[in-house]
Amino acid sequence: MVKYLNHHNSMPTTLATQLSFYIANEPGVIGRVCQQMAEHSINIEGIQAAEGQLEQLLRLTPDDPDKAEAALRKMGVELVSREKVLRVPIRRGEGALAEIAKRLGQHGINIDSFFAIEPADGDSNCLVYINASDPEKGFEVLKSGS
Repeated sequence: MVKYLNHHNSMPTTLATQLSFYIANEPGVIGRVCQQMAEHSINIEGIQAAEGQLEQLLRLTPDDPDKAEAALRKMGVELVSREKVLRVPIRRGEGALAEIAKRLGQHGINIDSFFAIEPADGDSNCLVYINASDPEKGFEVLKSGS
């Protein structure tokens, strides 16, 4: 069992759907995307923006990917990709991410990208979203602790 995984709360390791798309790199655009999600009652569980000159890659992990994709289309946004990612709750501490990355690597699973959401003050948990070369296998590896 990976000691840094948080198996004792109500949020187990799961597979989530991440939507990736390019948006203009200018003030207010990310706000408009977030507003569009809010207006369609879509919760943004994770979001990451990659820097770019004229455009930036936005990765969005919504609670309802189909609804989010439709809302983005209404804005004229075209998806670059729709893929499964690992959603891993971990206890905060030195080596937590290293242990997860090592475990995945030992099973031949590459981490293509990831982002973490740090806990609020007083919370010892954080979420890591991992875009892996084989998310289903990664899910099994982390779930089983093997």
